[in-house]
Amino acid sequence: MLAQANTEGERHAACSGEGHHSQDRPELAAEIAATATRLSAEILHKDPKVTAVIAEEVPGERRFCGGVSLADKGLASFWLDIRITESTNTKDEKAAFIAETFRAMEALLGPLHEESYACA
Repeated sequence: MLAQANTEGERHAACSGEGHHSQDRPELAAEIAATATRLSAEILHKDPKVTAVIAEEVPGERRFCGGVSLADKGLASFWLDIRITESTNTKDEKAAFIAETFRAMEALLGPLHEESYACA
């Protein structure tokens, strides 16, 4: 899934769930959006009322790591790129956000390929 969120003038983008098909779990995009919004509120202190999220799926058959599709490996992956206005969060808050994002995405998507990313 690709999710983009705007909150308080900051831009967030997440790519998740390449190993899963939305037809198998149509609620997955909403779950990812809710999770990204919740984590940014709880850990980064962003206002969820002004957070908007767009989610898109990249099917596992079309996501390749090392030349092999995630579908063939039976793994999921995600990419989260959150852009934060300088000096609004500490390095520790950003690190906590990244760590919790990995835990949350694995809980939603299942086993993750090592080529998953969370950047803050």
